[in-house]
Amino acid sequence: MVARIRSWQLVVAVAVIAAFAPASAQAVWSGPHDLSPRTGNARLARAVVDPAGTVHVLWQRGGVEAVAHEPGGPWSEPVSIADPGSQVGGFQHAIDAAGTQTAIWFQWNGGRQSIRTATRPRGGAWSAPHALAESDLQPQIFLSPALAVAADGTVTAMWTDSSIVRSAVRAPDGTWSRAVTVNDALDIAVSPQVVVDPAGNATAVWYQRLNGPYVIYGATRPAGGAWTSPQLLTRNSPTAPSLAVAPDGTATAAWKAVDGSGNVIESSSHKPGLGWEQTTVAATGVSNSPPYVAVDRDGNAAIVYFRDVAGTYAVHLVERPAGGTWTAPAMLSAPGRDAVEPRVAFDSEGRAVAVWRRKNDFNHIVQSVSRPRGGSWSEAANLSAPDTVPRELSDLAVTFDADGDALVTWYRTDGTTFRIQYAVDDTHAPRLDDLVAPATAKAGVAAAFSVAPWDAWSAMTTRWEFGDGATATGTSVEHVYAEAGERTVTVTATDALGLATTRTAVVTVSARDPPVVDPPTREPPVVDPPARDPPVQNPPAQHPPATDPPRQQPAPPRPSTPPAARPVLCRVPQLTGLTLAHAKRRLKAAHCALGRVRYVNGRRNAGKVVRSSHRRGAAVAKGTRIDVTVVRRRAAVPQRRRAAVQSALRVQVPVEKPTS
Repeated sequence: MVARIRSWQLVVAVAVIAAFAPASAQAVWSGPHDLSPRTGNARLARAVVDPAGTVHVLWQRGGVEAVAHEPGGPWSEPVSIADPGSQVGGFQHAIDAAGTQTAIWFQWNGGRQSIRTATRPRGGAWSAPHALAESDLQPQIFLSPALAVAADGTVTAMWTDSSIVRSAVRAPDGTWSRAVTVNDALDIAVSPQVVVDPAGNATAVWYQRLNGPYVIYGATRPAGGAWTSPQLLTRNSPTAPSLAVAPDGTATAAWKAVDGSGNVIESSSHKPGLGWEQTTVAATGVSNSPPYVAVDRDGNAAIVYFRDVAGTYAVHLVERPAGGTWTAPAMLSAPGRDAVEPRVAFDSEGRAVAVWRRKNDFNHIVQSVSRPRGGSWSEAANLSAPDTVPRELSDLAVTFDADGDALVTWYRTDGTTFRIQYAVDDTHAPRLDDLVAPATAKAGVAAAFSVAPWDAWSAMTTRWEFGDGATATGTSVEHVYAEAGERTVTVTATDALGLATTRTAVVTVSARDPPVVDPPTREPPVVDPPARDPPVQNPPAQHPPATDPPRQQPAPPRPSTPPAARPVLCRVPQLTGLTLAHAKRRLKAAHCALGRVRYVNGRRNAGKVVRSSHRRGAAVAKGTRIDVTVVRRRAAVPQRRRAAVQSALRVQVPVEKPTS
């Protein structure tokens, strides 16, 4: 018999309507944005983040396609990793601490069925698909693939083969083991979920028919060991389970079940060395809602689900502090319109983001609330557009990038085509790197200013204020001061959401040089010749009239020659200490280009630039290629990015979709 107890908080909780939780300010989201091409039908997007902060998204569109987004750059073009001529489904995606990605899916090709995987090392290309199981036999059906990755790169794959749950392991060297049977072959087995803790211990749950009704089973496998015998967790006609694991190895499973009081959310946890805990009731009075569970870095668990409130579905949340019991439910979505398919996730700092789809007249929209660690829930924000034509969306998924910005994906359809869309909770203002401003300038002479703004997700505008009332826009500008004095220069980068970063610099402007003036040309004085008296006896002499001597004309003015156009220069930015990708962006912003890259071995500054062919601040012609030397990367993964990757690995998505 399966032991079941109720959390005492729920016994005394109000019966129907929980308090409406959101109270803090609404978050600001960028989106919605189209991600997949508008041709074909794309569904089931899954995102992971590598140690460099690059986001990788895979989806199903005929076959399986992959795109990537490097921080501060555009999305790449889709790359096919599975035969587009085959039918695929059940797609899952994971990444290890070194940045190696693994994908798994089931595939039909004619009458042949298979479970296939593909891998992509960090910085490399996707491998050809590898078949873990393959058969032409009927009614043998391979379904429900699941995937989990350990910190050392060990991959655990699971899938169902009609009534059998099977598992295979890929070692860090890339070799796959033979598939093993995890359960007893009873009747149809569906929707296995698997997680791996930081120590490499694996936990799995699935639901399976047992003499008529469905039940939930759980099994575990220690690192390097074999799967234990399945343990029955509930007999109460459950739905597909959801599963998440905490850093201490505690795995928490949740599912919807039916008991004497109606639909409830049940939960059970497994702790390494202690086994499965008694199954408890986490919430009562729920609707036909498969729950979704997540845990934060401290082991606190949260379950989201929906329930009927005055005739419409509303999203609710229950939480369990590490080592504690489930709280009374809190309502996250506003009542009045159906809100279904909830998801919740935590970033590496403990910030929570919950999303769901809400009925909006004749279409659906994506809504979200967020909560900082120890804070309160925000007001709901719309992530997708409230279209004026009937549209539906589904398959919501949440992950976090290396900076803690939430990325939400879904597919949207107008009844004819399906495409992947996304929105980003961009909580970080742009950076302003490599500010170059002269300490001194001279009135009347152009002074050069430059900066390298950077933002992970958004386009930016850069505005300069020169302290004398003049302004300019752009990353590289010039300004001529009219008068001497001390001026404070301000540069501001603003992203598409209005988040801004400002830096200042002080410029001392000296007086103009005195103008060069030609001395004036003096004219000689006009002197009349002395008059002579003629002799008395002679007739008067006839003198020609006196004439002035010719006057010297002033020199014609010198023609003014316009100053030659100032050539566009590149001032070499600081490069040492940067990654190669960051150095390349800085050079581009400064109007230089990356030249030859030389690699050297070393223990320090792994993956960083240690010298360049030109010194910082050197003025060179636009487009000059700057050579750099980089230490080969052999260092461990930075702790914060490791935490971000591990946070993404905690999310497991049930295959079953709620009925709305």
